[in-house]
Parts: sequence; C-alpha cells; structure tokens
Amino acid sequence: LKNEYTGVFYKRFILGLWVVADGACYPRYADKPQDYIVDELPEGAGFISIGVDFGGNGSATAFVCVGILRGYKGVTVLREYYKKGIVTPTEQENAFVEFARGCQEDYGTLEVRCDSEAQTLIAGFKAAALRNRLYLDIKNSIKGKIMDRISFTTRLMGRGAFFVSPGCKHVREALSSAVYDAKSKEDKRLDNGTTNIDSLDAMEYAFESDVDKIIKLSGLR
Repeated sequence: LKNEYTGVFYKRFILGLWVVADGACYPRYADKPQDYIVDELPEGAGFISIGVDFGGNGSATAFVCVGILRGYKGVTVLREYYKKGIVTPTEQENAFVEFARGCQEDYGTLEVRCDSEAQTLIAGFKAAALRNRLYLDIKNSIKGKIMDRISFTTRLMGRGAFFVSPGCKHVREALSSAVYDAKSKEDKRLDNGTTNIDSLDAMEYAFESDVDKIIKLSGLR
C-alpha cells in the first residue's frame, strides 16, 4: 500500500493526516517520467478504448487511445490527438474518423467513450463513423469524480502498471504539469487554462469503465 499511494493520498491513507490537496497530482510521474515511457505494449493489450474530450473556447479537443493490458493488469496510453482552440463539429468528426480508423487498423476492435455532456457532438460522431463505414461502439463516458480518477492512476503508477507511449507528447506533458488548485477549499485539479487537463480527461474516459476490473485483477487494494 505504501508503494501504491503517493502525494496527498499517501498522507491521508497511510499517515492518517487530513491535509489539503496541493502540489503535483502525479508526483511520481513528474519526478521520473522516464520510468513510465515504453516503446511497446508490455505483454500486449487485451482491450482497446478511445476517450474523447470535446474542445471549445479556451479548451482543446483531445482523443486518447488506451490499451488495457491483457488480463486487466494495467494501462498503456498508445496514441493521441490534440487540437487547441475552436474546432467546428465537422472538423472534429473528420479528425475523429481518421484517428479511430488508424487505431482500429493497428490495434483491432475498440470502444469509444465520449464526454457525456456533449450529446449533439456524440450523435455527430456516430453518424460520421457510419458514413465512413467505421463500425465503432461509441458510448457516453462515466465521468466519475476527478479525485477518484487521479487516485486510480497514481496507484497504477505505484504498482508499475501504468505506461505511456513516447509519441503521446501532450499526455506526457499533462501528467507532468497537472497540479491541484491551491485556491480551492475542495480537492480539485487546477482547471484555469494554464495546464492541459483535456488530454487527462480523455485518457480517463478511456479506462474508467474498466477500473473495477483493473483494481481486482492488477493487484491494487
């Protein structure tokens, strides 16, 4: 358990201290990102998922393709798309079709989890996929609590069960720079445009539906 928890989670769940969430969200990654970067899938992927976060004013459109390791033993971030600023629905649909087709060709059958607050855009993605004869299982994201998502990711890192492809520049930078909002009275990841939380949201949407299985089968407690 000491290996799994880090930062504020270590202070709370191991030391028993009720402290304010501050500093880096992923301190292990921020300190030694090279420990989590891999060129190939460790032991291969048993399941592939794409997470989608839709952009707008001040935010980015992000797609992140994640491999759930065989036997639900961990998570590898495989590929990403990132576009800052305003993107039209048509541009988003075209970019998604190209991205998803490439992931499907390289990794096989996959599912897609989209930000559940954007139902009109999700409908557009489904229509665009069908027009392009791209048969995908496109669903709403679970969109669970952000602190739960952060805790899960840091615990995977502590177990040596989280990896990132070197080509995923934006995800790697996001993991290194994500910090807690020091001005908030609640536990909150900083979201003021100074850091890239869009890639993190997309990454988390991709794997959060499998969290319970991963916890059970990867050795997390």
